[in-house]
Amino acid sequence: METRIALFQKREIRKTLHENEWWFVGLTPAEYTKLKGLKRENLRDHMTDLELLFSMLGEATTTEIARTKDAQGVPENKRAAKEGGTVAGSARRDLERKSGRKVVTGENFLSLTQSAKKAAQLKGK
Repeated sequence: METRIALFQKREIRKTLHENEWWFVGLTPAEYTKLKGLKRENLRDHMTDLELLFSMLGEATTTEIARTKDAQGVPENKRAAKEGGTVAGSARRDLERKSGRKVVTGENFLSLTQSAKKAAQLKGK
């Protein structure tokens, strides 16, 4: 797998070549924060439903793997986290292939909902 830094909406993020397609992958919280254009806001407050869902899937599978394997210490828990992230990443890529749309976007959920509220208010006047 080949990984590169790429520009996405004028921001640098990581992308990986997977099965001859480039995917935005493995963004750290700092990279997601940068992608969303946030400064100090809570990242989860600005994720779309699917971004939250796949984040939670990674966390839940990591927890399940760590418990099942009785992971002790940093190295074993790090392996469990990598395996949990792989499960969520595979599920995300599968959805993206089938839907034809990327899950991870630079869209800011709170801004989207606030814009929709504002548009609805203007429409009602």
